[in-house]
Amino acid sequence: MPGRPAGRQREPRWWVELSDTTGVDRPTSARSRPSAPTLRSARGRGLHRVDSERDTSTRAVQVARTGAAAGAGVLLALALMAAVSLHMVTAGAVTAGDTEARVERPLPTAPVTMVFGGDVHFESWLADAVLADPEGALTELSDLLADADLAVVNLETAVTEGGVAAPKQHTFRAPAEGLTALAAAGVDVVSLANNHGMDYGAEGLADTLGAIGGSGLHAVGGGGTEREAYRPYRTEINGRRIAVFGATQVLDTFALDAWNPGPDRPGLASAKRSHRGLRRLLASVRRAAADSDTVVAMLHWGRELEPCPLPRQRSLAEALRDAGADIIVGGHAHRVGPGGYLGDTVVHYGLGNLVFYASDGPATVSGALAVTIDPDGTTSIAWRPAVLRAGVATALDGAERSAAVEAWEALRSCTRLAGRAPAE
Repeated sequence: MPGRPAGRQREPRWWVELSDTTGVDRPTSARSRPSAPTLRSARGRGLHRVDSERDTSTRAVQVARTGAAAGAGVLLALALMAAVSLHMVTAGAVTAGDTEARVERPLPTAPVTMVFGGDVHFESWLADAVLADPEGALTELSDLLADADLAVVNLETAVTEGGVAAPKQHTFRAPAEGLTALAAAGVDVVSLANNHGMDYGAEGLADTLGAIGGSGLHAVGGGGTEREAYRPYRTEINGRRIAVFGATQVLDTFALDAWNPGPDRPGLASAKRSHRGLRRLLASVRRAAADSDTVVAMLHWGRELEPCPLPRQRSLAEALRDAGADIIVGGHAHRVGPGGYLGDTVVHYGLGNLVFYASDGPATVSGALAVTIDPDGTTSIAWRPAVLRAGVATALDGAERSAAVEAWEALRSCTRLAGRAPAE
């Protein structure tokens, strides 16, 4: 495999994140994080408590002043006591916060490689294949995923034998053996947030979550409640704290409400403005960015058969970048799209099909995006081209590989992405 292209170095998030009672603020965005471990803004809750102490002391003095009968000596004593108390509380809070804030986390110990693949379902002959040989049906994926410390794909199907089909033209369901095949091929995380994740309703989603729970895989982007749907998968690899989200910007009109999760209602994480979807997603990303080194957003977005990004995709990428996401990838178009850098954030607009019932034409052009992050935060990306054979992505090599990588790089011309990160 050719050497990785020159990447960019991101400042590691290596400071210890502090609890809500330490007297310092948590960062609201990766872009606002300090350049070195440092005491955060004095606007945090702990110093608000100090302000409350100050207010209490002031009120005591004011009361004393209004009580003329208490005498000047009592007033002076109260004032002195309040001042001493305030000094002790303030000094204690700042000292404790300052000590804890300057406790550095060690840098990650080794590089981390994450590989992202596109749409997966198990329709037609693919269902027969995984039923016949769950452990070996997707072995061709191994060449794309073999060195991945974390592999993430879009699971564009319900995994269920029950439920009622949604009122739409195409509904997808798969046997649980498909999850076994994905795990055997090296996949770690699947996103359910897409326009087929609830094709068989709440019952189908519950079955899907149950099947994933027994497969060794991890799910993002869907859950039995709003909190679960917008909750990231968290892991630590080689000392790097990683959070992975799933969300969809593509939903049928009926699904805007029917698939919208609530406090006690199952659903999918949305990246659309309706039903507070985007607001919830950005808030969740901000929270994760406060105590993660790398935040990933796996999205379903774009227009089918259109490789270039739409304005709404660009806007979403910028909003997620500003909220603290470091890697923003996705698909839906069933076409390979462009990727690159939005500032120092990795963005890829179209991962294409990874396991899909396409047998010829542009829909069989496939691949996976590898993102490697070195211990010092230097990030590099590489497109690993593939082609669907019998519906499964199979890595290209030699001249075919070189031509496919060149074609992928040419797609970037329809974006505002750069081929390299800005120099530090």
